Amino acid sequence: FTVSAAYEFLQGDADFADPNQPATLAFDAVELSRELFDIAAEESEEESNHFEGVSFGYEWKDGRSENIFTPKNLQTICTIEQIMFAQSAYGFDLCDPRNINTTQTCVTSFTEEGVDTSIAGNFYRFENASFNFEDCHLLADEVVGNYSDLIYTSLSLSDSSPARFFVNSKTKSTITRSTLLLSHPVEKTAEEKLLDMEQDYFDFFGMEATLFRSVYRNPATLGDIKMSFFNIVLLENEFERMLPSDFIMAFGSMTFVAVWMGIYTKSLFLTVCCTGYILFSIPVSLFMYKVVFRILYFDFIHVLVIFIILGIGADGTFVVIDAYKQSRLLLDDDLERLVYSWSRSTATVFNTSFTTVVAFVVTGFTPLIPLSTFGIFAALCITVNFVFVCTIVPSTVILWERWFVKDKEKGVEKSEVVPELKKENSNSSFEGHFKSKDEAKHTLDALVEGNNRVFEHYYVPAILKCKQVFVLLGLVIGILGVYGVTKVSQLTKPEQWFPEDHTQSIFIEKLILEFLSGEEGEYAEVTVFWGIDKVERDYPARYSGDTETYDDKVIFDDSFDITDFQTQLAIIKMCELLENRTCDEDTCGGFTTLLFPET
Repeated sequence: FTVSAAYEFLQGDADFADPNQPATLAFDAVELSRELFDIAAEESEEESNHFEGVSFGYEWKDGRSENIFTPKNLQTICTIEQIMFAQSAYGFDLCDPRNINTTQTCVTSFTEEGVDTSIAGNFYRFENASFNFEDCHLLADEVVGNYSDLIYTSLSLSDSSPARFFVNSKTKSTITRSTLLLSHPVEKTAEEKLLDMEQDYFDFFGMEATLFRSVYRNPATLGDIKMSFFNIVLLENEFERMLPSDFIMAFGSMTFVAVWMGIYTKSLFLTVCCTGYILFSIPVSLFMYKVVFRILYFDFIHVLVIFIILGIGADGTFVVIDAYKQSRLLLDDDLERLVYSWSRSTATVFNTSFTTVVAFVVTGFTPLIPLSTFGIFAALCITVNFVFVCTIVPSTVILWERWFVKDKEKGVEKSEVVPELKKENSNSSFEGHFKSKDEAKHTLDALVEGNNRVFEHYYVPAILKCKQVFVLLGLVIGILGVYGVTKVSQLTKPEQWFPEDHTQSIFIEKLILEFLSGEEGEYAEVTVFWGIDKVERDYPARYSGDTETYDDKVIFDDSFDITDFQTQLAIIKMCELLENRTCDEDTCGGFTTLLFPET
């Protein structure tokens, strides 16, 4: 027989998981087996309501290292959580997160037994068992001291005490938190109510957003307490809320490229047309991406192509325009000038574009669908942009020359160049055609028309004068780079999607990782299925962008026989091993195994 086991953990977007990685294969094998045995369907019938967890983190406003459990601080915490429960406008029921994996229990107030994940609720209910957040009065020092002693005493007696959830120290906690599981019969309504609650907290703390600054980057302080709160729905909404400002930054990049192109070309016509061609390559590539290649997956990461194509597109356009300007000194016929500039520019643009396209095509072979499709889309954009640079841009430059460039500006006094130079074809070099070095230098200055004077008068002299310094600087950078490579390691903390002063970043990095326990669920569910052979992946469906269309199949082992005596002995042995499994490592934090034989 074969055994497939998987830890069921929060993976985020499943598309970012490697479909060929053993843990992912085991996880999907378990899920597919559950569907076949209607286990998932039975669980969904039991859980008819929609559940949302809202976590509140509390720390000293000034970062002091003192015990956070004081009467004044607890009154402040109570006042903050009172917004959620003293009013019935949100319409949530409060649930006991400890029963989330067995039988879901929801209650209507804190007066009922089992709800103990509010730190304020614990202290106030220690004084008055019927406390329901209607009156956040100042607790007596004796009450706070006695309950604090209970918390720290329980921690000294047992490493698996539930009090680990609330503190970051066994003797003096400087931070604390509450996590409340809410239930609502309608998912959409629950999300709307959460957004209403979020706005009420913004108003309560006077938090306001600006154009490029998230509302969550403003501190939420009351008294001596700094608060942060977290919920997955609010997190997703924050992503959507920040998108407009991100697109404004993308528009700023477009504006910068257009302005610089205008300064470089000194032509509004060329600036508008060439910038338009660069941006137009994106929808053309998107048509090929979705219609020709039938790839429907499109995520936020694909938007980054805008910044890539702006840089590459502007570079190619500058090369074509420079080559055409150089042709003024050599040729008179427009067709000959076009051939000359095209042959000189396309090879250069091809080399830069081709190497970049290959790099992104290789990215397309990764099993991670977001990165794979991003590589394909970026490669298409660069390819389409290359085609535009080789076709539309030269034609536009000729129109600019005919419509906007005055006759006296077209040649820049061709008499300054020896006559035979004008007769050379486009593949000839300039070497040997000038009468003197001064004449050659004067001609080259005319070719670049002053665009590179900064390099001539400042950059090159500085390099020549301080070449030893620059060589030494290069060596130092190389040494630091090698040292940095040796320090590369696996991730040691979650990805940081927001700035360090963002409430979500503060909560994840500090108000989760620093506590003696992890999240509210202290148990990681491990599901074991016997008789699974492998999983057959439906790889084409992964490019659809819709996980519901995946048609992965679990293949069972034909040789597995549950009625076989040796198989039954092996299963019993496995259960015994799981039941007696312990962990003595410090990182386990009182690891124990809890079995549900009936499942």
